[in-house]
Amino acid sequence: KEIANVVKEAGQGQLSERLSLQGKDEFQTMLAEQLNTLMNVNQQVVADTQRVFGALAAGDLSQTINVEYQGAFGQLKNSANKTVAKLNAVMGEISQTSGNVRQASEMISEDNQSLRNRTKIQASEIETTGASIEEISGIVRQNADNAREAHGLAQTTQKQAEQGGTAAERATKAMSEINIASRKITEITSVIDEIAFQTNLLALNASVEAAHAGDQGRGFAVVANEVRDLAQRSAEAAKQIKGLIEDSLKKVNDGSLLVDASAAALGEIIESVQKVNTVISEISMAGGKQTIGIEQINKAVLSIDQGTQHNVEMVDKTASASNSLNLESEKLAEMVAIFKINGNQATGVTSTIKDDAAERRSKSRPWVRSAA
Repeated sequence: KEIANVVKEAGQGQLSERLSLQGKDEFQTMLAEQLNTLMNVNQQVVADTQRVFGALAAGDLSQTINVEYQGAFGQLKNSANKTVAKLNAVMGEISQTSGNVRQASEMISEDNQSLRNRTKIQASEIETTGASIEEISGIVRQNADNAREAHGLAQTTQKQAEQGGTAAERATKAMSEINIASRKITEITSVIDEIAFQTNLLALNASVEAAHAGDQGRGFAVVANEVRDLAQRSAEAAKQIKGLIEDSLKKVNDGSLLVDASAAALGEIIESVQKVNTVISEISMAGGKQTIGIEQINKAVLSIDQGTQHNVEMVDKTASASNSLNLESEKLAEMVAIFKINGNQATGVTSTIKDDAAERRSKSRPWVRSAA
């Protein structure tokens, strides 16, 4: 009856009941001792198992069964210890992985922030460059317009200079004709002067002959004197005309020299204007090409600016995703932190990851070395 009671209690999970050794014979005593030993082993196995799985339920993975058991109890002990060891390994991996993910997400977040700042600075600089290029483009277009206007003025000046050259040539030709006519007049004046001289001699001879004739030649003498007087006046007039014509010839020669000099100067001006016109034409063509080139540069800068703005948006999205990843890794680390692994709290942060992160920053990203 006592044995049945102990077995009944054991079947109901009450393993603290034992058989009394008092008042029993040798066989009963041996049987009671063996049954009590069995109950002690069962109670210890259940207690160790309960201790391990209770600690496991509380998040403590450091508890194991250290007592040596045989048979099924040994298998139970090994299975429990293997389960705890496997959970230790898994939670350790999860803890380390969560720490690595959090560390990597922090690195990504820092790099994204640095990239975001640099991208914004680059976008601002590109915007400033675009404004400067637009201003330069306006200046070049204005210069091109001015060059075209100067080209038109140079062409007009060239036409006017050519007209002046043509007028100078005509003036030179007229001066030459005047010079020729003046020389002919001088020759005619010389003939008149010679005729007056001969007439004067003839009148003088007639006066002498009239004087010899006496009263009969007095009338002829008067006529001869009148002819002589006219001859002298003609000679004087011819002399004055000759002087005036010589003076005119001198002035005409001087004028011809001036006209020739003016024509030469106009020729040089025309040549210079042609050169200036050529240079201005080249400047105008170069300005047009510069305008086209700057417009292409402006389009390229605009495209780069749009790409940079798109990069800024992508960096912002990446930063948001990195922050979300960081939050999720922190949640995972908090979930893992409730477990006690081999006597230590699972933090999910390892010094190796930090050292590797610092080494990667200093080598591949030197511009954020101070942030590391």
